[in-house]
Amino acid sequence: MVIKINQPSNNATLAMTDNVTFKGTASHEIVRIELWAENKWHFGNSSVSNGNWSVSYRFTDNGKRKIEARGFDQDNHSVATEKITLEIAASSISCEPRTKLFEIGGHSVWQIAGQTAFFYQSKMSIDADGAPNAYHPDNIGLDDLKNAGYPNTSWWKNILVPDPQNPNRAYEQTSGPYQGYFVSMTALQDGTRAKTDPSRYVDSTRIPYIVLPGGGSAGAKLGDFAVVFNGKNGKIVNAICADVGPSNKIGEGSIALAEALGIPSSPRTGGVSSGIMYVVFPGSGNGKPRLLSEINSEAEKHFNNWGGMARLNACFSPS
Repeated sequence: MVIKINQPSNNATLAMTDNVTFKGTASHEIVRIELWAENKWHFGNSSVSNGNWSVSYRFTDNGKRKIEARGFDQDNHSVATEKITLEIAASSISCEPRTKLFEIGGHSVWQIAGQTAFFYQSKMSIDADGAPNAYHPDNIGLDDLKNAGYPNTSWWKNILVPDPQNPNRAYEQTSGPYQGYFVSMTALQDGTRAKTDPSRYVDSTRIPYIVLPGGGSAGAKLGDFAVVFNGKNGKIVNAICADVGPSNKIGEGSIALAEALGIPSSPRTGGVSSGIMYVVFPGSGNGKPRLLSEINSEAEKHFNNWGGMARLNACFSPS
């Protein structure tokens, strides 16, 4: 039985921040492969389909790497191996010179000279706002009613849509799959839809978004794009700025963003305390909600112009 690594070639030199796609072939007896580096770091898996397999990975350290592909049969026995050596080259892109713009909640917000984008590292708490099932009168929604301030605060009308017939109460959906749930707002809205229509708002369960701190965010506005990086697992996600929070709080994202980053996504119990980097692109949006495909294409374009993964790796500080 035979397994082959066809791409990249043996002794190839690759940039440290390139997304490397390993491709190969395997005998019909082999049903899955594992990729290992230096015989001790397991960094990828793939099933074998019609004799082909592939794995994508991004290296974050430079130097030589001894790569081994291991093939397994249907009984989970290792039956074949193939080895290559790669040279991972360091990037020349740096994170200097940079200026500290301000600090929020103990987290510094930075900007590189000549760039409009800014970045920061912090926690991520989970924002359910905009989801049609975010809040319920019986507190069975995705998030706790106390986080909407209802009914005991004056600011709940910033979170929940008031009932047009009785503005002292929150409006409850009268039909649809979430009948009886309140309508939860995001600051970014589709003005062509009624205020009581949940689709007017950016759905936290469907769209990866971040929350801007109130009182100004270095020129960033609702509808601008961002890229968010989880330094603990290497996942990176494109996002849109769709909500506004307190001026003294930074580091909050939607349920969809948390799920894509591999973060516990419950608004009640999820989130992480550190290790998340946010890169925000002021002036990149049009002030309107966008389709996920548009968010991905626009955020990726601005991220690459900023310096992409090479810049991010240079600026990220492991916690």
